Amino acid sequence: MFDSSLPEVLPADEEQGYLYLVQLIPEHTPFRLKVGWTTNLRQRLRQIRPDCPKAYLLRWWHCKKSDESKAIEYIDNEILVFHLSREVIDLPAIDGSVSGLLVCLEKFFDSR
Repeated sequence: MFDSSLPEVLPADEEQGYLYLVQLIPEHTPFRLKVGWTTNLRQRLRQIRPDCPKAYLLRWWHCKKSDESKAIEYIDNEILVFHLSREVIDLPAIDGSVSGLLVCLEKFFDSR
């Protein structure tokens, strides 16, 4: 996703921001993703790209900081993921697993 399509307005409240889902190395490991939270999507992508220059922002959701841990816990309860760290996960290398994660997160945010 291009940086120009990211939200322009940053939240005024430090507790408000965005949960994001990024494919870190889509050309080699498309099933390795980072789930994180930030108040500034553009800045966060600039921080990720030195190590992962082709990192691809799949989706973001406006939410509170406290929603990050709840969303990660929801993912853990709903689909099979392998944690490389708290925020970096590997999905099973099968067609549909990335879209399945997106559906899972959409359900999480729709249920709030």
